[in-house]
Amino acid sequence: MSIQQLAKNRPVQIPATIITIILMVIFPFIIHLIGGPLAGSRWLPIFYAPLVAAVLFHPLVAVAAGITAPILNHLLTGAPPLPMVAILSFELVIFGIAVYYLNRRWPAFWAAAPLAYLLAKAGSALLIAVLPFSIAPVSAWQFFSTSLVNAVPGLLVLLLINWLLLKGMQRAG
Repeated sequence: MSIQQLAKNRPVQIPATIITIILMVIFPFIIHLIGGPLAGSRWLPIFYAPLVAAVLFHPLVAVAAGITAPILNHLLTGAPPLPMVAILSFELVIFGIAVYYLNRRWPAFWAAAPLAYLLAKAGSALLIAVLPFSIAPVSAWQFFSTSLVNAVPGLLVLLLINWLLLKGMQRAG
């Protein structure tokens, strides 16, 4: 089955969404267990599975998982903190949609994931800036800039995963 057929195959979408959500709970748990409480913002493990989902499946798989996984992570582990659940869900939705459309527009664009992360962070910083109440403990600019600086290792991992996905898709044909 080709990637295009996989993305259009409705019976595959629900199991793909469930697996994506499970991975979005497991990856952060393992990364936080190994690297401590700040490892998630550095390595971005919650973004790995929606990247794969956005490339291989319908974009709603990544969107549904992006909305669900932060809430589930908070309920199971207490992380992310409740005010960050909405921000992270918002970022994951933007990320999934951006990856999907960047890969459709430029199929060989190996940096779609880091660019999508940048768009997601810009979107959440804008959301923080315009909301009449504070959901982040810092200014929108500080949130945006600190997030990007902290996320450099994770951006490199997203870049690698993106590149490996594209290479695998080229081989598959």
